[in-house]
Amino acid sequence: MAFVYYKFKSSKNFYTLPMNDRFISVHDFKADIFASGRYGKGKDFDLLISDAKTDQQFTDESSLIPAYSSVLIRRVPGLPSFPIVIGEEKPKIEINPSSASEDLQETVNPGNMRCKEDKINGGFKILTEKGFVKGFCSEEPNPTSGIRLLSV
Repeated sequence: MAFVYYKFKSSKNFYTLPMNDRFISVHDFKADIFASGRYGKGKDFDLLISDAKTDQQFTDESSLIPAYSSVLIRRVPGLPSFPIVIGEEKPKIEINPSSASEDLQETVNPGNMRCKEDKINGGFKILTEKGFVKGFCSEEPNPTSGIRLLSV
């Protein structure tokens, strides 16, 4: 069984990667490093592999690394997972504040309400009609209003 000795540029120690043949492709070498689980899945970075003695980079994924050689690995930023879009405008959402205030004034007239609870219930009714609040406003009186729990 043959080995390839590798280390990251910032690391002090070399690690071994066992292989069955006399050569291993750069693609298979990277896959074996990621499969070791020590360095993540490689989705946000890529690896640059170079010979430790000659500093020759293995740029092609089909390049072959000979057995019993020492390689240096450098992490470099990978391709972005989402495309970066420059210059595209976001869709604008226009809100007409005058129509919203008119709807509010038509639905609830504060002069017609008797107390704070009526004003609060009127506000919840508006929010429920607009779809912001669900289940808070009901026309039935609350059966527990007026019941106090006493601790013993």
